[in-house]
This record gives sequence, C-alpha cells and structure tokens, in this order.
Amino acid sequence: MPRRTLLAIAVPVLVLVTWPFVKPFEIVDAVTGLPIEGCALRPLDTWYQLATEPFSGPLLFFSAWSWKRILCGVGWLIALCFLRRACERGSLSSMRRVLACAGRTLGALVPLSVVPVILYWCGRIGKSWTRNLCIALPLCLLLVHLLLRWRILRKRDPEAPLRVLVRPLNELLGDLGWVGLLLLVFMYAPLRVHRAGHRLVAPQGFLVADLHSHSDTTKDALMDGDRRLELFAAHGIDLTAVSEHGYYFSPGPDRPDFFSLRKEVKRRGYPMQVLPAQEFTTHALHLVILGGRKSYNRSDYRLPDCDALFSTPPTYGYDFARLIADVHQDGAFSVVSHWWMPFTWYQVDWRLLIEYGVDGFEITNGAERAPSELIGAWRDKGLKLFAANDFHYVRKSLYAWNLVPEKTVNPRGANLPDVDPHKIVQRMFSKPAHRPVAVRLHDDRVPVWLEPPFGLVRYFRSLEWHRRLSWILWIALYWLAGKWRRRGA
Repeated sequence: MPRRTLLAIAVPVLVLVTWPFVKPFEIVDAVTGLPIEGCALRPLDTWYQLATEPFSGPLLFFSAWSWKRILCGVGWLIALCFLRRACERGSLSSMRRVLACAGRTLGALVPLSVVPVILYWCGRIGKSWTRNLCIALPLCLLLVHLLLRWRILRKRDPEAPLRVLVRPLNELLGDLGWVGLLLLVFMYAPLRVHRAGHRLVAPQGFLVADLHSHSDTTKDALMDGDRRLELFAAHGIDLTAVSEHGYYFSPGPDRPDFFSLRKEVKRRGYPMQVLPAQEFTTHALHLVILGGRKSYNRSDYRLPDCDALFSTPPTYGYDFARLIADVHQDGAFSVVSHWWMPFTWYQVDWRLLIEYGVDGFEITNGAERAPSELIGAWRDKGLKLFAANDFHYVRKSLYAWNLVPEKTVNPRGANLPDVDPHKIVQRMFSKPAHRPVAVRLHDDRVPVWLEPPFGLVRYFRSLEWHRRLSWILWIALYWLAGKWRRRGA
C-alpha cells in the first residue's frame, strides 16, 4: 500500500475515533483541576504563528511532555516507520527485519544511557552533563554510521570484507543515532520557537508570578539573565524569582543573581519585579528559598556521614531541620520543589519535612501535575501550594503560573519595580490569597502510552483559526510542490 494512501486512511480514522473523548487545552486551578473563569491565553506573535505553526507549534506542545510521554511518542514513531516499510515492501520478511532492527536499537540504547546515569550517581558528572551525554552518545554514533555507510558504498564488490563485517554494526549505529537525534529535537528545539507561544491573560486585579525559574548559563540553563527577562516580559510575568541552583549572591561576574537582574529590569523599564530566591539542591531534596538575604551553601548543612550514593533515610546526609530553621530566622520561606518527580534518586519523606517546618510544596513542574492524592494531603495540612515551571529554557515552556492579588502584595498601588521585593514575598506568604493555575495539556484518564494520538488530536482541537489556516496553507504548498515535481519528471 502506498504511503500516502496509508496516511490518508489512518489520519481521519484517528481523528474520528479520538475526537469525542478529547478536550481542548484550558486553564485550570492546579489544586482542584477545575477550569478558571476570567483567564485566557493570548498568542505572543500572531503573524509568526501563522508563518511557522506546522513546525513551531508541535514542538512547543511536545515540550510539555514528560520523559515517559516522550519515550511513548518515540515508540509510536518507530512503529509507524515499521508499518510504512512493511506496507511498501509487502512481505513478512521485511517486517521481521525491521523488528530485529528495533530489538538491536533498544538493546544497545539502554546501556548507552546507563553509563552517564551511573557517573551521575557516583557524583562524577552533574545533571546537565548526564542529560547531554545521553543525547550526545547516540548522535555521535549517527555520525559514525554515516561515515561507515559512505565507506561501504565506495566498495563495488557486494561481498567485500568491509561490507560483510560492518553491515550489522552500521545498521545498529544508524538506529541509535536517529533515536538520539529525535531526543535532541524534543529537548532543544523549543529554544528557537518561543515566539510561537502564548501568554496568560490574568483576571482584573491579579498579578502573574513565576516563583521557580533559572537563567544560570554556567549550569543547566541555556540562556543568560537578559534573555530570560526579555522572554518573561513578553509573557506578561509580573513577579519572577531568581531561583538559581546553589547561590543567592553570584559567586562570579558571569552568573546572574538577584541584584544584577533587578538592575537590568529597572534599566530596561520592564513592568515586573524580581524576587530574591535560591534553589537549595541536593541529591535528596530540592528546596526553593524565597525572600532570603544570603546564600545557603550545601556544605554548611552536610552531615559527617553524608554520601550522595549510599546515604540512608531519613536525613540522607543533610540537616534539613537546621536549614529550614535558619531560613525562617532570616525572614525567608521554604517551598519543596517537584517532590513527586523521580529524577532525585532519594526523597526525604514529606511528612518529615512538615515536621521540620517547611512552608509549602510545588504541585506542578511545567505542565506536569503532582498526583491528586499528594495535593489533597498537603492541602489538608494547611500548607501553601504553588505552581512552578522550573524553567531552564530546555524542553520546557511556560505552562504554569501563580495568580496573586495586587492589593495583597502592593496595597498602595505603587510602581511595581519600586516595591520592596522582600515585602512582596512576606505579604504573599502571610495572606492565603494566591492561586496556582496551569494549562491542562494532558488528560489523567488517558493512559500514558496512548498520549501521542490523543495529544495530537487535543493539539488540533485547541488551534485558533489562524493556526489552522497555517496548516492548510503549508499542506497546500506541499501538495503543489509534489505535483510540480511529478510533472517535471
């Protein structure tokens, strides 16, 4: 069966089957999951979206996926490629070959990914190196595959020793390389397409706050502070916390901190305020400290028996009780970051953190939401719950915000950049007035492995008219180009 015929049948069937069960994107309360009235999403650049939607739109949508959803999407793409090959060749032997190829790919990809993870566990490399090596290794193999393929094609003899010995390795390296390249696109493509995103339109009298973001170019974020401020101003963020890993006051001139970014906001005239913060980062816990006046060094709270790989509960080698007590003595507040997410290999029990006096928990990480059971338990304990993006400019976009009443943090109605940022944080925590909101991009009723087809239909259901027009125009151009090419042939 020709590929175009297969697509012409599969796509309408997919849309018709999933359309009744799919809801479009909507802004919801991150605690209850119910839609919020008075909030809307407004495109940042309508004309840019019209010109680039078929390319930038899906990439921004995919940037909200968790690693499980990304791997499921890769699996669906591989399955579709296998189906296309089988339909074109029309034989079971071809299906067996592509299945064997898939087995070789998965069998070799796992060890390649485990090597950087083991180095991370042993404390030899950081998180950013771990992520980059997991992608770079298959990408390097792709280059080796292309080189070997070029060498083989130069041999005219089909039974040449190089062809016989290298053919299986060549196929394996090529499969690994394409998988790595696909992951590379998922992670880094949003760097270039943020103009196609949306900003939150808050209800009257509310400020938009993002309390967990990064701009440290020397660690695991990929932009400097100036670019982050420019992006956040375009997104209409009123309050942004400088929550860099491991420091409040910059240890070097090339790393942005609270003071440098606040000066830059005033110099550029942005209508936003920069809040003092720091993300205290260990292998067992990430803690955002809001409103502090100094850096909290990890070494100052490390216990003598601390070992990043073999530490045991409940403390995992750190005196978190003394840390939280020092934070409160400084007049600051502590919020536990993404406690439910699995990339911290140990997790301090959240009940123990409540005994230590933690002030709140993050319940989102970008578009990912904490389990409802945890959110309910934290709410019953009277803790403050916040939406967070943990924005690093890699793979993630801005999908979660906190709505803060302006009268609460700025009762006199002064110019926002002139208000004392420490008082803003204190007022935010003293009055339970903020509301965490997020864009619901996923449906909890849909299994993760079914998210790719359901999510694709949800993406199309949520397109505005000009974005749908962009798809129609690009498809028409593709059809005309193919017709012109066939006529020329």
